[in-house]
Amino acid sequence: MTQSSIAQDIATGSPVRLQAVSAEGQPEVTPALEELYRGFEQELLVPLWTEIGDLMPAHPRSRAVPHLWRWERLRELAAQAGDLVPVGRGGERRAIALANPSLAGRPFATPTLWAAI
Repeated sequence: MTQSSIAQDIATGSPVRLQAVSAEGQPEVTPALEELYRGFEQELLVPLWTEIGDLMPAHPRSRAVPHLWRWERLRELAAQAGDLVPVGRGGERRAIALANPSLAGRPFATPTLWAAI
């Protein structure tokens, strides 16, 4: 973020910046659309039709890789955790999250799916 963009955020009170563009799938650029976008900026809103390419790509781009968690081993470890992690010391639920090997050790089976035993 540049000094001028920070100054503009302070002056307008919003980091949201929208620009109407003539493009396929976008509404016609009119003064009314520009006014609508200024209202969105003031209220910290982003119309999803301007973001559709990033939000809904034609093909998935997941970093997750296929991985198989073996139930028998998960069950053994869950039983061991049940013996070692007492209730009241963070073990109220004794949940163990599945961590996809390609997601840097984060507790997600996929970037958008959390699963636990």
